[in-house]
Amino acid sequence: FWRMNFSGASGGWVVNQALTVGENFLPSAGTVSGTSNVTVNGTTTAGTGSIAMTGGTFTLANGGTFGGNNNWSFNNLTFGNGTTATTTKTGSSTVTIAGLLTDSASHTFQAGTSTTWVLSGVGTPLVLSGTFTVQNALFRYASNGATNVTPASYAQLDFGALGATSPVYTMLAGTFSVGSTFNVGVVATNTVTVNANTNDPTLTLSGNVNIVASSTFILSDSGALTARRNWTNAGTTTPSGGTVTFDATTTGFTISTGASPFANVVFNNASGGWTIASNATATANLSLAALAAFTQSPNTTLEIGG
Repeated sequence: FWRMNFSGASGGWVVNQALTVGENFLPSAGTVSGTSNVTVNGTTTAGTGSIAMTGGTFTLANGGTFGGNNNWSFNNLTFGNGTTATTTKTGSSTVTIAGLLTDSASHTFQAGTSTTWVLSGVGTPLVLSGTFTVQNALFRYASNGATNVTPASYAQLDFGALGATSPVYTMLAGTFSVGSTFNVGVVATNTVTVNANTNDPTLTLSGNVNIVASSTFILSDSGALTARRNWTNAGTTTPSGGTVTFDATTTGFTISTGASPFANVVFNNASGGWTIASNATATANLSLAALAAFTQSPNTTLEIGG
């Protein structure tokens, strides 16, 4: 086909064989579903309709705009074909990928300013061979098994679960930068584990860190971890003998460690200020290298083992 426009609010179209579209793919209304490969060579895949692909790979070969305000779901989703192009997510919808989300080599993927991306595949569900610009998009890993987490610059990064499962997320080697909230677990009814110890990545967490009840954050024994805002642990933190550096440019932040200790803790910004809001333990060393304010809440205990 050259151009495809799907319209009719009650319409439903099933793609049951490989489909190549020479120009734009426009789900204006109704729902496009199916299990076969779809390749779009035009520069617009957008509309107010729905896409619910349960198989195959949906490929935007030449970039352009992608999205709408209705939620879309795919089995595999690929941006680019190896040539230089840019895909920009538009609209405020959630995009769910059950298998693999790929940004191809030489391609730029701009993830959107008000979008949630849900990666529910196991293995390594995010492959970034091109240039990835998160903008303000939220990325949520929500699988049901062993899943690798791709290093990148994220905005908000969540770790949830697909159904009533207990996934384990292993952060791959490299550099992670999280500009907004870092959530280990989304709801307390799921047991989620995030492991930063196996591959020892570098983590810079510029937003709040939340570890919800029933979830576990395993810290690296050697990779740098920098936290720049509040740290709230209602689950479990495994320190692994590593170091957490608190580095904020303003005061007014709180640290609540719950029942879990740190190993080594460093406060290292002359403009930063923290309140220790609960009983807390550093099993090795605590360094007040530079800070503007440090407060231990009344009726709590700070224990230092080094």
